[in-house]
Amino acid sequence: MVDHRDRLTRFGYGYIATLFEQQGRRVDAVYPSDTGDDLVDDFVAVITRMAARISGRRNSKRWAERIKAYIEQVMQSEVEAC
Repeated sequence: MVDHRDRLTRFGYGYIATLFEQQGRRVDAVYPSDTGDDLVDDFVAVITRMAARISGRRNSKRWAERIKAYIEQVMQSEVEAC
């Protein structure tokens, strides 16, 4: 049992569910997908994952720039203090 389908796998949920069914098991999602179409759900999952990675990279760059600016500011303050 999973909350959402993407907690089990990002995409390809239908393949995993079919595999479990062949073994006499089943997968239950508490909150099933909105569309009901596996292909659309997989496509949305892939796009969402790509967008999250791009956003994460942007945030990482901004964070690194802030750290670099802070270090430069501290170094400049130390030079001026001497």
